[in-house]
Amino acid sequence: MYLDSILDLSATSILVIAQAGAFASLAEVSSGVLAGGIAGGAAAGLAAGWLLYRSISAKRVSAATAEASGLVERARADAKAEAERIRLEAEKSQLDRSRQAEGELEKARADIREAEKRLTKREDSFDRKEESFSQKEQSLQRQGDSLRQRE
Repeated sequence: MYLDSILDLSATSILVIAQAGAFASLAEVSSGVLAGGIAGGAAAGLAAGWLLYRSISAKRVSAATAEASGLVERARADAKAEAERIRLEAEKSQLDRSRQAEGELEKARADIREAEKRLTKREDSFDRKEESFSQKEQSLQRQGDSLRQRE
């Protein structure tokens, strides 16, 4: 569209120059205006292209920045979740070790109670035997006394 307006301007300029009685040939004027129009069009195209490039680049940079920000946030969330998982795993491991230690301690206590029961039974057995021996000794003593009196 810009090139069309330049060409229209060129044609109008040629008519004005011809009517004014200029001595330059129509070919020279036409090529000069055309060259100026082309140079102007090229400059305008370059400027528009450069502005378009800057706009697209800015959008790409903005999109890349947003994507990077999202990746960083996801990485932070993943790291936080992993840290929580590790913490919970450590707590579970500690709880398992504590339960295992409590179980071993309870087993040791049960073993001690069982040993105490066996000792108590032995003591009772020894006490009964001692009582029995004491009674037998007294009985033997009486029999011995009785025998001595008969003699």
